[in-house]
Amino acid sequence: MFSKQLAARKAEVKCIQTAAISVRTTVQQQTNDLLQALQIYKTGYDLP
Repeated sequence: MFSKQLAARKAEVKCIQTAAISVRTTVQQQTNDLLQALQIYKTGYDLP
């Protein structure tokens, strides 16, 4: 019984970790896009 609970808890934690990594990656990508947009804006719309 105890090992079943432990296995369920481990799966739960793994799921949460995966979701957190996914969110972090999305936020990082959005930040990069924003910084890139600001850079383009600062340089007077000179596209790379």
